Amino acid sequence: MDVISKWAQVVGRVALGTIFVVSGLGKLAAWRGTVAYAASKGVPEILLAIATALELLGAVSIVVATTSGQSLLRSSRWRWSTSSRTSASAAGY
Repeated sequence: MDVISKWAQVVGRVALGTIFVVSGLGKLAAWRGTVAYAASKGVPEILLAIATALELLGAVSIVVATTSGQSLLRSSRWRWSTSSRTSASAAGY
């Protein structure tokens, strides 16, 4: 991989991570309003807290680009690609 590609990946990860960080911090900054809005849509506060935590942790994972995260992504792609073939053959198609 050349230098430009490596830097483009870094810039892309930081930009994408920033979107999630800003959104997560926005939820935390106006927590009461966010809870009120979510409650009006029928979302319990605990699910909102979990979603906010996952949003912030996901942002860190994107920026850091951990090897385990990449292998998890590859694993899920493999499962999706093989599950369609397996289910079709099991059904007799």
